[in-house]
Amino acid sequence: MRYINLFILVISCILALPGSTLAAMDFSQPPPLNLKQPLKAMTSSFDGGHFFVLGQDSTLYIYTADGQKEGQTKVDPSMDMLSASGFKRGNIPESIFLASSTTGAIQTITYSKIAAFDLTGSPFIGNPDAKVAVVIFSDFQ
Repeated sequence: MRYINLFILVISCILALPGSTLAAMDFSQPPPLNLKQPLKAMTSSFDGGHFFVLGQDSTLYIYTADGQKEGQTKVDPSMDMLSASGFKRGNIPESIFLASSTTGAIQTITYSKIAAFDLTGSPFIGNPDAKVAVVIFSDFQ
């Protein structure tokens, strides 16, 4: 009985000792995105849905989180710093902020996604070859 009590005491002391516990981690690493040019800066959107890359060619690239390019635009060549704000789900406009460490200039770029619709076979009024189509979503019930 004495050995059992001693064993329980030793186990209790070991369990009571402070220490750190390592948790198991699971990592996912997709292939790297290679723009094939030097970069000035990079940041991501608040929700992690997009990331923004400022290239040495003074082009701002917008990518989805999985690496698909969604757009690009030329910016002032002196811009060398990059930040992003906004939260689509919270109705806070999504903006990209560029700054120049040499001139002190700050530029704000807002962006939104333009959706393309296939209107083939849809009823329409006007010229079928028009460059712009105004689409009305309506419920006829």
